[in-house]
Amino acid sequence: MAGVAAGLAFLMIVASTGLIVLLQAVPSLHLVVKVLGSAYLIWLCWKSVASLQRAMGRAC
Repeated sequence: MAGVAAGLAFLMIVASTGLIVLLQAVPSLHLVVKVLGSAYLIWLCWKSVASLQRAMGRAC
């Protein structure tokens, strides 16, 4: 299990380093990632509120 954890940690470090290099090489990509991340969070919020409304509608 320790080997799996070490491998996962190494993979995360390598992936994040590659992402940092890519974002530094293409600065406009940083804006795209931020906008897509914001859109995803808004979508999650929308789904959460809709689910809550459905649950409250069934309970009443």
